[in-house]
Amino acid sequence: MRTKIAILAAAALAAGVLSSQAQVYSANIVGYVNVTPVSGYNLLAAPFQAGVSNGANEVFTSIPFGTTFLTWNAGTATFTTRIYDDPDIGSATGWYLDDGFTPAPSIPVLASGQGFFMLPTALTTITFVGQVKPSPGTTNTIPIVSGYNLLGSALPVGGSLNNDGPNTLNAPKSFGNTYLLWNAASATFTTRIYDDPDIGSATGWYLDDGFTPAPTVPTLDIGQGFFLLPTALTPWSQSLTNSP
Repeated sequence: MRTKIAILAAAALAAGVLSSQAQVYSANIVGYVNVTPVSGYNLLAAPFQAGVSNGANEVFTSIPFGTTFLTWNAGTATFTTRIYDDPDIGSATGWYLDDGFTPAPSIPVLASGQGFFMLPTALTTITFVGQVKPSPGTTNTIPIVSGYNLLGSALPVGGSLNNDGPNTLNAPKSFGNTYLLWNAASATFTTRIYDDPDIGSATGWYLDDGFTPAPTVPTLDIGQGFFLLPTALTPWSQSLTNSP
């Protein structure tokens, strides 16, 4: 999955810098991210607030007919499947249940900060559009629940999971937290556990056995989703500063 981001200032006031992406921002910020999907399931996350509800029709500028979306219900630990296709099949919105022809009761919501799987029927560039959240000088807070959480950065940043503080991923890193990172090419997850560096890893990252040091610190791309199995239900907070 290749990602390209562009941010457009909606007003030439209160400019600041989101240092990890070296982009210039202002008080009201809109932008887009181009994602080139790969064949098979792509694990994504909407990096912007779009429209009224962050519905899939608001998050994406276009969706190829036949594309399947899987959204996660952490309470039941199950996926909900929705298929986007030709409205002429029978759904005025173009959204169908997993059988491909029964109209879905609603358009899927791809909430900012939540991950989802997408199985595209065409490998054309997909564009996320919307408003950067949080606004400069404010903070996003994403709830963390028991069990597996399917998440993604609500702030359009990527990089090392060890990047902490304002204008970064500032990912949840309670000792014992397990991250599942999707490899679309092999359709498998890579497991990484964050824990006490005194166990043996200077970076704090371990393989799935919990004690073998991981060779590298995990990273996330902009718009990439992941699973988190937390040991503490501390909300994930991300802040955007007004200035560098």
